[in-house]
Amino acid sequence: MGSDWSDLSDYLGGTSEAGGKMKETSFTHWESPDTGATNKSGFTEVAAGLRAADGTFLSAGQKATWWSTGTESDWSVFYNNSMFIPVPSDVENKNNGYSIRYIKF
Repeated sequence: MGSDWSDLSDYLGGTSEAGGKMKETSFTHWESPDTGATNKSGFTEVAAGLRAADGTFLSAGQKATWWSTGTESDWSVFYNNSMFIPVPSDVENKNNGYSIRYIKF
């Protein structure tokens, strides 16, 4: 996991609760129970799911998966817990499509 994700996770209370602090608090984009959703971070994460290598879309409403620049690592958040789950880039298929978020400095 890249240092950017570690820093974010640590700032939001660690991997066991950081995901909930990033999730949108309504059921507009998340299935119930949307465990731990507070959006305390202001990130307003939505469960866009992912695009699999074969072009199909999966897990909308249940999962948010994000790429990181530089480290090529990614992380996921699920509807049924508040965890921030890092996934090493060598585990995931780089042909999958994940969400990105630009941060202007």
